[in-house]
Amino acid sequence: MICIIKRKNIFLLSIVIFFGIMPSNAKVRIGGKVGLNFARGSLSVTENADCDISTQYGTLAQFLVEGTLPWKNLFYETGLGYFQKGVKNGIHYSLNDAQQPSLLYIDEKEQLGYITIPLNLKYKMTLTEKHPLKGYVAFGMFLDFGVEGNNTSEYTYNHGIGTMNNLAIINRDITREYNINFGSGQNDKYKAVDCGLNFGAGIEAINHIILGFNYSLGLKNIYNSNYSSEAIYPSYTNSVKNRIWTLYLGYLF
Repeated sequence: MICIIKRKNIFLLSIVIFFGIMPSNAKVRIGGKVGLNFARGSLSVTENADCDISTQYGTLAQFLVEGTLPWKNLFYETGLGYFQKGVKNGIHYSLNDAQQPSLLYIDEKEQLGYITIPLNLKYKMTLTEKHPLKGYVAFGMFLDFGVEGNNTSEYTYNHGIGTMNNLAIINRDITREYNINFGSGQNDKYKAVDCGLNFGAGIEAINHIILGFNYSLGLKNIYNSNYSSEAIYPSYTNSVKNRIWTLYLGYLF
């Protein structure tokens, strides 16, 4: 709990610093957004990897710095939000020998909760004048701090008894769920900080409503190499990078 409080102080300090470096002539608008995330982590082992659908919500702060073309439609955008990431993955281990062939299937789902700070540049273009409609493209970076996580794993172990031509198969199903910690210790599966690039586009209607999509490209391997797994079977990956498509709806006051 103390660790989470310290991280929240870091998030707030980062926002204060970002606001502090804005030019004095910047026009500021604030708002909020909610969205759906379609996460597919990049793993060192990606057999049957699938998207995990989760949510995000948070605040928006948009700054317009006045100037001459082409910069008069250029905005800084940041905020503070809660972002869920995750991955679904299936893998099997073949443990065969001539007398007792065995096969282990693992279906794993992880959801990771982050406090996120995006730092983006957004360029707006007027599409229609009659009913104010603007399009935009955006590029920037994100800085995320892990605060909670959960893993649900299903293990199916098929063990053959007999010869290859006359097998009796024994199935054993085990389901395990555990909380994921963030940090650099032996009990921490993932590193606490994630970062990467943002690419986005969308539309802004009647000067208030935003409908957009974003792609977050994680650049950091968040898997903690010091992690000592308590799972039934050891981890089958040593590299995890977040890859997320987001569809969101926002409102600017």
